[in-house]
Order: sequence, then structure tokens, then C-alpha cells
Amino acid sequence: MTASSLLSFAELFSFMLQDRAKGLLGTSVSFEDLMGILSKSVLEIERAVKQNGPMPPDPAQLSKALSIILHLICLLEKVPCTAEQDHFKKETIYKFLKLQPCGKNGYSPLHLAVDRNTTCVGRYPVCKFPSLTVASILLECGADVDCRDEDDNSPLHIAASNGHPDIMNLLISCGTHFDSTNAFQQTACDLLDEKELSRNIIQPINHTTLQCLAARAIVKHSLSYRGNIPEKLEAFVLLHR
Repeated sequence: MTASSLLSFAELFSFMLQDRAKGLLGTSVSFEDLMGILSKSVLEIERAVKQNGPMPPDPAQLSKALSIILHLICLLEKVPCTAEQDHFKKETIYKFLKLQPCGKNGYSPLHLAVDRNTTCVGRYPVCKFPSLTVASILLECGADVDCRDEDDNSPLHIAASNGHPDIMNLLISCGTHFDSTNAFQQTACDLLDEKELSRNIIQPINHTTLQCLAARAIVKHSLSYRGNIPEKLEAFVLLHR
């Protein structure tokens, strides 16, 4: 099944759910309808990731396919399901994440879930991103909260650059390192709009430990630390480069 076919299904289901909510449509979208397409989508990603040809998967096309899957997950979260169906849904998402697919710029599914550009996958709107709902279920199903893209941005950096403090708080509560830097020596707070900071939604002081301050001091003053501290702490210092 091609990415355009999967997108067509996602757009159709989105229209049906919207019309159903307005009382304009008698036909409902079932969990089985959406889950069937999601399962096929994950199989397509698995084939792309595991293919052994001379040409790797096109990152742009893979990003589109990953984005469509996130839209399908978003739609699934709007459809009632039994406990057994919920387990199957989360099992499928877990298998999807275990494939460790990466799209354009090295974005993981979690990076995409917190990026506004994921909203635009076709001619018609399906779901809006950044999505707290999608980010939450990805994390629940095992998404790596500290995964990095090609510029060493964590999902926290992307959520900050997209001005979404609620998602930032979710990522922080799930254990992401608050003041780690990207390839440009920027922390997530450096990327967060000053208006958001002034609204006191994110309080850096509440998430900065003495260990973090010590690591920053080591980096700032170019102190020699390799071989002088445990390897685990060396990795910690590297987060603050």
C-alpha cells in the first residue's frame, strides 16, 4: 500500500469523524477500520527499514509515511475501544517504535509528534500537531524521550522551538534531560519563546540540579575531566557541551 493510499484513508476517516461529531453522518468509523490501516502502515515502514537494496529509503518519503502513521494514531485516540483493543493498539505502536524509523533530518516519531510541520501531510487537514495526545501514547509505548536528530536536538528542543510548554512538561515528567544542548550549544529553554518563559509555564530552576550546574561549569571553563571522573559522569558532562 502506497503512502498516498494510506493518506487517502486517513483523510477519509478524519472527514467521517468530523461529520459524525456534527451529527451529519450516520456511518461511524470503527476501531477495526482504523486499526487495520495502521497495521498495514506499520508493515510498510518495516519493509522500508529492513530493505537490503543499494539505495536506502528516501528520508522525505519515509517522513511522510511516519507522519501519516501519527495522524492515524491521533484518529485512533478519538475512537472508543475495549481494553483488549487498547492493548492491541499499544502493542502495534510498540512494534512500530522498535523499528526505530527516522525521517528527514533524522526525526524520530516522537520528534515528528511534537513538530507543527507534521500537520501538513496532504491537501486536506487530518490532525493538528504538535499533539500532546500522540506524544503521550508514544511515550507510554516506549518512545525514547532523549532520542536525537541530525542536529542533536531532543524532542524537548523541537517542542520548545514549536512553542508547546505542555508537551515540554510531559517530556520532562518522563525523564528527558532538561538542560542538555544540541549541536549549536542550545538548550530547550534557549529555543522557547520569551513570552512562554514570562508566563512561568516552564521554570528552569525547578529542573536544574547541582550536577547540571557542575557539568556546565566544566564545559564553560574547558576543564579536563576525561579519565578523572567515572565514564557515566563523562557522558553526563557531554550532554552539556
